[in-house]
Amino acid sequence: MKRVFVFMALVIGFYGFAQRKPKIKGNRNVVESREALPAFNAIELKDDLDITLRNSSEHGYQITADENLINVFKFKVADSILSISSFYKVTSMKKLNIVIDCDELSSVYLREGKIESEDNFSSDAFTIRQTGTSRLMMNINAGIIDLNMEGISSGELNLQTDSLLVNLKDRSDVRIYTLNSSTSIDMVQNASATIEGATEQFRVNLFDDAKLKAEKFEAGSVTINLQESPRAEIFARDNLDLSSQGSSQTFLFGNPKITISEFLNKSELHKEE
Repeated sequence: MKRVFVFMALVIGFYGFAQRKPKIKGNRNVVESREALPAFNAIELKDDLDITLRNSSEHGYQITADENLINVFKFKVADSILSISSFYKVTSMKKLNIVIDCDELSSVYLREGKIESEDNFSSDAFTIRQTGTSRLMMNINAGIIDLNMEGISSGELNLQTDSLLVNLKDRSDVRIYTLNSSTSIDMVQNASATIEGATEQFRVNLFDDAKLKAEKFEAGSVTINLQESPRAEIFARDNLDLSSQGSSQTFLFGNPKITISEFLNKSELHKEE
């Protein structure tokens, strides 16, 4: 039995070592490299890199970096997905700036790293997925936007859409400004969100210790379900349908008609000015 345990420990240790990337330092001789890429409409960022997105009629990338770092990064397009990764972990550099040019984008998946853009990206539908310590800052206009975050990922998003779907878990955190017809948000564990703007229909499910700040998100009708010990600050203009259990806390802004479907345990409802 001891031999089996030792063998498994060695295998796990070897696997962990094999997963580590070798380290590299920049040589402080800054150069610039530009390359064209096949067309793509989705991006997957696999490593801890800072990426700037630029809305352009061309597809490609531009790197301004220490000369010996230029070939450290991998850009591969397959099935219309651009995968970005690094062969090495860069520990120091004089400069490292990676810019991605594209015109049509419908999906971003961040395993790690950061993607930011000051440009607007439009699509019929847009999907966002974040894990790890990733960070996203984007302006998106789409008919439907689906946002999924986990780990300790974070984001600052300006989302113009008809329908917004948000799913947050772990310790993810997001700030959203949006104008739409319908918003649905599901949050569990220690997830947190701040939402501003306006919607007609707002559906909220909060569990565990999730925290939602939406007092500046003017919603016509709100349906909210809270269980365990979450905290919600919401603005309802016309109607509020509340279901609350555990030690859930609801702070209500606005003067809606209130329907309480369930109000159990140590639930709290506070009326705010």
